[in-house]
Amino acid sequence: MPNRDDYLLTAKVSAMMALRYPDDDDWHNPDLFWPDDRRWFVATDVDFWSLCVSSGQPTQRGLGES
Repeated sequence: MPNRDDYLLTAKVSAMMALRYPDDDDWHNPDLFWPDDRRWFVATDVDFWSLCVSSGQPTQRGLGES
């Protein structure tokens, strides 16, 4: 994206559970994240008010059963 610095970082997917809306200007949310096997993918909006989750049908069925 123009006029924006992007970084590729690695972390455990469980670290995403600690995300909260920022209380200060130094906070940066991940725009995109996914596990190593890429079974699913999450995209957030700029303000982190919403997110979209995408996956194949087998993963979707598994989520529905849990």
